[in-house]
Amino acid sequence: MQPQSLSELNWDEYYTLLEFDHGDGTGHAYIRIYGDGSVEWDDSMNAYDESITDDGIISDNEAQRLTIQWGDRDEHRRRVYVDGDIVFDDDEWPPIFDMQDGTYYLGSDSDGEHGFKGGIQDIRLWGASEYKSEEWIANHTYKRLHSRYDDITNLEVYLQFED
Repeated sequence: MQPQSLSELNWDEYYTLLEFDHGDGTGHAYIRIYGDGSVEWDDSMNAYDESITDDGIISDNEAQRLTIQWGDRDEHRRRVYVDGDIVFDDDEWPPIFDMQDGTYYLGSDSDGEHGFKGGIQDIRLWGASEYKSEEWIANHTYKRLHSRYDDITNLEVYLQFED
């Protein structure tokens, strides 16, 4: 991704990269980038489990590969990688994100506010049972994935944008 005009936002203003509406008023999950360069991810169906990084993780007008591991049920870790390197890592309970039966909003939230400004090359959403190692992420950060050459089992969503 390459956010534009991020530095024009206040620390409490954000762009939405992804929102998932669970439907029937049950809540939503999201990934946001704030004006201070921090990243936040949460699932409002689960109270008290939002995750937010320190500021300065994301740079304005710079192409970066953002990877977020929401954790798995056995290893309670939350990690954020930028360009294949860990920039945030802790062992707090991660938000549990159920990608079933709902609506995805890419580059915006469900009410059309807080739209992402910039470019997005691709989006990869893996199922909860597919927890990738640090080494795998480092080796595949910039690689276009293909089922013939890569293990993409449990890759739930893979959208590629060529512009």
